[in-house]
Amino acid sequence: YPLVSRADVFVLPSLAEGTSRAALEALYLGVPCVLRQVDGNSELIQNGINGVLFNRDDELVDALLQAVIISQTTQKSHDNLLPNFFHQQQSANQYLNLVEGN
Repeated sequence: YPLVSRADVFVLPSLAEGTSRAALEALYLGVPCVLRQVDGNSELIQNGINGVLFNRDDELVDALLQAVIISQTTQKSHDNLLPNFFHQQQSANQYLNLVEGN
Protein backbone atom coordinates (compact mmCIF):
# COMPACT_ATOMS: atom_id res chain seq x y z
CA TYR A 1 0.00 0.00 0.00
CA PRO A 2 2.71 2.56 0.78
CA LEU A 3 4.17 2.32 -2.72
CA VAL A 4 0.82 2.43 -4.56
CA SER A 5 -0.53 5.28 -2.43
CA ARG A 6 2.42 7.47 -3.48
CA ALA A 7 1.80 6.85 -7.20
CA ASP A 8 0.18 9.48 -9.40
CA VAL A 9 -1.53 6.90 -11.61
CA PHE A 10 -1.93 3.11 -11.68
CA VAL A 11 -1.55 1.60 -15.17
CA LEU A 12 -2.67 -1.91 -16.12
CA PRO A 13 -2.70 -2.33 -19.92
CA SER A 14 -3.45 -6.07 -19.72
CA LEU A 15 -5.44 -7.59 -22.59
CA ALA A 16 -7.34 -9.95 -20.26
CA GLU A 17 -7.41 -9.33 -16.54
CA GLY A 18 -10.93 -9.49 -15.20
CA THR A 19 -11.46 -7.18 -12.27
CA SER A 20 -7.96 -6.59 -11.03
CA ARG A 21 -7.41 -6.66 -7.28
CA ALA A 22 -4.48 -4.30 -7.80
CA ALA A 23 -6.73 -1.78 -9.57
CA LEU A 24 -9.32 -2.07 -6.78
CA GLU A 25 -6.62 -1.37 -4.21
CA ALA A 26 -5.27 1.61 -6.17
CA LEU A 27 -8.74 3.15 -6.42
CA TYR A 28 -9.35 2.50 -2.74
CA LEU A 29 -6.15 4.42 -1.99
CA GLY A 30 -7.27 7.33 -4.19
CA VAL A 31 -5.02 6.58 -7.17
CA PRO A 32 -6.69 6.97 -10.59
CA CYS A 33 -6.32 4.00 -12.95
CA VAL A 34 -5.61 3.57 -16.64
CA LEU A 35 -7.08 0.25 -17.73
CA ARG A 36 -7.82 -1.40 -21.03
CA GLN A 37 -11.51 -1.63 -21.98
CA VAL A 38 -11.80 -5.38 -21.28
CA ASP A 39 -13.89 -7.63 -19.08
CA GLY A 40 -15.36 -5.78 -16.08
CA ASN A 41 -13.17 -2.67 -16.21
CA SER A 42 -16.05 -0.53 -17.47
CA GLU A 43 -17.87 -1.27 -14.19
CA LEU A 44 -14.83 -0.14 -12.23
CA ILE A 45 -13.72 2.96 -14.12
CA GLN A 46 -15.83 6.06 -14.62
CA ASN A 47 -13.95 7.75 -17.46
CA GLY A 48 -12.60 11.12 -16.41
CA ILE A 49 -13.61 10.68 -12.77
CA ASN A 50 -11.55 7.86 -11.27
CA GLY A 51 -9.50 6.84 -14.28
CA VAL A 52 -9.44 6.27 -18.01
CA LEU A 53 -10.26 3.30 -20.19
CA PHE A 54 -8.57 2.73 -23.53
CA ASN A 55 -9.04 0.17 -26.31
CA ARG A 56 -5.95 0.16 -28.50
CA ASP A 57 -2.27 0.46 -27.66
CA ASP A 58 -2.01 3.71 -29.63
CA GLU A 59 -4.54 5.28 -27.22
CA LEU A 60 -2.43 4.58 -24.13
CA VAL A 61 -0.42 7.81 -24.20
CA ASP A 62 -3.57 9.96 -24.37
CA ALA A 63 -5.14 7.88 -21.60
CA LEU A 64 -2.08 8.46 -19.41
CA LEU A 65 -2.20 12.20 -20.00
CA GLN A 66 -5.90 12.28 -19.08
CA ALA A 67 -5.21 10.25 -15.94
CA VAL A 68 -2.51 12.68 -14.83
CA ILE A 69 -5.06 15.49 -15.00
CA ILE A 70 -7.46 13.43 -12.88
CA SER A 71 -4.63 12.69 -10.47
CA GLN A 72 -3.89 16.38 -9.99
CA THR A 73 -7.42 16.97 -8.75
CA THR A 74 -8.09 13.78 -6.79
CA GLN A 75 -4.80 12.84 -5.19
CA LYS A 76 -4.63 15.84 -2.94
CA SER A 77 -7.37 14.27 -0.85
CA HIS A 78 -6.51 10.56 -1.33
CA ASP A 79 -10.23 9.85 -1.15
CA ASN A 80 -11.52 6.43 -2.06
CA LEU A 81 -12.20 6.44 -5.82
CA LEU A 82 -14.09 3.15 -5.99
CA PRO A 83 -17.57 3.38 -7.50
CA ASN A 84 -20.31 2.92 -4.88
CA PHE A 85 -21.09 -0.52 -6.29
CA PHE A 86 -17.71 -1.71 -4.95
CA HIS A 87 -17.98 -0.18 -1.48
CA GLN A 88 -18.29 -2.71 1.31
CA GLN A 89 -21.54 -1.33 2.74
CA GLN A 90 -23.21 -1.30 -0.69
CA SER A 91 -22.17 -4.90 -1.31
CA ALA A 92 -23.30 -5.98 2.15
CA ASN A 93 -26.70 -4.37 1.63
CA GLN A 94 -27.13 -6.08 -1.75
CA TYR A 95 -26.24 -9.42 -0.18
CA LEU A 96 -28.67 -8.93 2.70
CA ASN A 97 -31.45 -7.96 0.29
CA LEU A 98 -30.78 -11.09 -1.72
CA VAL A 99 -30.76 -13.36 1.34
CA GLU A 100 -33.78 -11.75 2.97
CA GLY A 101 -35.72 -11.65 -0.28
CA ASN A 102 -36.27 -7.86 -0.30
